[in-house]
Amino acid sequence: MLKKILSTPSVAGRTQKMTSLLIDELSDLFDKNTIDDLGSLYFTKKLSEGRRLMISCAVDTAGLIATFTEGTKINVSSIGSFHIGNLAFSGVNFEKASGVLVPLGNLDFNAPITDFAVETGNEEKVKEVVLGDVGCFDTETTILDDGKISGFGVAVKSCIYAAAVLAKKIVANDSAILREENIGEICFAFISHESLGNRGSSCVGCAVNPDMIINIAPIDMTEKNVGSLSFDDGFAVKMLDKGFVADEDTALLAEKLLDFMSASHKRRISNTSRSAISLLGLCEKGAKAVEICLPAKFCGTRGECVKKPFLL
Repeated sequence: MLKKILSTPSVAGRTQKMTSLLIDELSDLFDKNTIDDLGSLYFTKKLSEGRRLMISCAVDTAGLIATFTEGTKINVSSIGSFHIGNLAFSGVNFEKASGVLVPLGNLDFNAPITDFAVETGNEEKVKEVVLGDVGCFDTETTILDDGKISGFGVAVKSCIYAAAVLAKKIVANDSAILREENIGEICFAFISHESLGNRGSSCVGCAVNPDMIINIAPIDMTEKNVGSLSFDDGFAVKMLDKGFVADEDTALLAEKLLDFMSASHKRRISNTSRSAISLLGLCEKGAKAVEICLPAKFCGTRGECVKKPFLL
């Protein structure tokens, strides 16, 4: 399942292949699954009377969108956030054509996206590409001997895998943890449009209306804004609840789930400012939220890598 998720393209706005894969893998475990108008997919299962828990993660990665074509080149704009200079000379796949992202002039790692284009070498194929077609970076990944995964988009996709494994282990085994915590309904949400500014998370939060949220997200250990967070190999846990205040009950539940999965973790308050939690909490009941973070490095670049998440 990890290899299938890593090799499946999932650019924002074009996540259908990933959601279809997740439906095939998980639908038998739940009472129903729903895809909303933004493309977010969520599974729900009624267990008993009690609190409603949502475990969530983003389902989309960054990519490119065709703006116009000229000869053998496809001019593009970016979808989501990544460092365009570090992805120069990477492979890009559109539905009708494939090529390599090249600078239009001298290579400048700080140049805007408009200074790059996808060179296909095939003028006839380029004629089939239209305004708005979405291109994804090559999904080839490498799983190293030390357990790290390298490749574009692996940080988001490793979180998708971690959530799917949690669903298989927790829901399929009717975990005693959920009964002990008085969880009456569980929802696993794979949220679209996260790379475009958390739009999907607020919609799912309002639709599911959970009492508690555990979000799974990558945290880039190379960014300056996570200087206060330390971690061992494995998972780190940061607790954020609107005002960056940890909710103790939800944090303890997250830690119990990590222990159940035999995943190493540390609790740390992070000073990171970018999190889906601030919007995920915008639901009717004012859900209490925490975040399980997968330590990653170089997110959004060709050298992106992440520690391999727990396995089945």
